Amino acid sequence: MRGLLTLLTKETSLRQYRSGIFVASAAPDLVKKILPAVQTDLPDITLAHLAPMAYAGLFSGGETIWLEDVKSAPLSFLRELRRRGFDLVILVLPGNPTFRKLKLASFILKPRRFIIYNENADVLIVDRARWKDLRQLVLRRTRMYYPGSLLFFPFGLLYLLGRTLWLMSRARRRRLLLP
Repeated sequence: MRGLLTLLTKETSLRQYRSGIFVASAAPDLVKKILPAVQTDLPDITLAHLAPMAYAGLFSGGETIWLEDVKSAPLSFLRELRRRGFDLVILVLPGNPTFRKLKLASFILKPRRFIIYNENADVLIVDRARWKDLRQLVLRRTRMYYPGSLLFFPFGLLYLLGRTLWLMSRARRRRLLLP
């Protein structure tokens, strides 16, 4: 399964994954702190980086996709990244409301697994076995902003899950109709 449906799966090992995209959605000093942790935790993963050009000195290897290029033609870039079928999306959620569009764009990429790093470089692999940890992360983050967001989260998640299922069924029907 891919995309948000990976919430329903249970992960036992990350060894089966080969490609990933690191979404630098935090301040440069935090990204600099988390990158070595990602590289030691996932040594066999070929990483691409999605980041602003101001972060140019942080990435040593792999492909870098600049946020400014994505902003010039967002639909085509995101479609291209989605077609590449990354196994992992590695997202940095530091607890502040910056890089919102970049964080939301990561959900469009439809990976096989989401991995979230927080401001302390703690890892959360998003799957069914870790729903309690994900729930705690969401509750902590929403309390930081405003209490009304607690109401939005379950409805927003249901909408995204429904939308993903609808798009998948539409794509399957389209494949069946093509000669």
